[in-house]
Amino acid sequence: MHEIQFQLLACQVSLQFEDPDLRDQLAYIAVAAAQALTPTKQLAYTITGCGTYTICESGDLLGEVGSMEDVVYVIYRRIYQRTLTRYAMAGWIVLHGGLASIAGRRCLFLGDKGAGKTTLMTHLMLAGHQFEGDELVLVRRGTAMACPRRLHLKPGFTTLAPELAATEGSLPGSRGNDQIIRALDPTDLGYEWAIPAGAPDEIIWISPNHGGASTLQPLPVFAILQHLLKSDMGWGTTRSRLVEYASGLSARGGLELTLGNPGEALTLLEKHAAVDAR
Repeated sequence: MHEIQFQLLACQVSLQFEDPDLRDQLAYIAVAAAQALTPTKQLAYTITGCGTYTICESGDLLGEVGSMEDVVYVIYRRIYQRTLTRYAMAGWIVLHGGLASIAGRRCLFLGDKGAGKTTLMTHLMLAGHQFEGDELVLVRRGTAMACPRRLHLKPGFTTLAPELAATEGSLPGSRGNDQIIRALDPTDLGYEWAIPAGAPDEIIWISPNHGGASTLQPLPVFAILQHLLKSDMGWGTTRSRLVEYASGLSARGGLELTLGNPGEALTLLEKHAAVDAR
């Protein structure tokens, strides 16, 4: 049996598999982020077979599938569901968002799916800023922590980030909706990737303006809450929990980033962080 191990917050994940060709596929799931948490839960999966696969979780049958892509889908969904459910039961709110530090200021980015968070986070990382996560953020009593996941890059991403053109073919991919999504671990490019827990310095709501200009303007707390209440809420997230979280936000509110050109957005964020750091 072959094996891949990695940490997902407080969970230690073990993937054992017979088919050696699965290694490149399962790399789509594995993350190399440094995490300060000590694992307290073991998530163990075995995948037997070749061509047709049987997936077991801690010895119990999880499913039988007919392709490597389906193996990745089943395990990916399962490990994140198990991990996030544990945190939701402990009182954490799961938000669709990302975390990154710009000039030493830790920013929590929120927004609906398709707003452009992954593109923005990729540009921040390539510009040398500290990337933490781009998809799911756990918050509780003022603390924010990213749930580590590789950057999922859609077809055409090299148009927006040409620096990645040379690595496109080497990135693990998964087919979905008739397109191949590439998964980038920042450490693959030599970038540091760590998952700290702490209060954000800025809360930024992203509103998409694809193909247009990028702008940055103040946004009061109540407007952030309105956006959150309209957004797609995840594991364990309820309206009352969102209100509770929003009530603890900084009285000076946050920012709204109208995201068009990602290069423009990066410049605006860097200028804002430089002013705040003075």
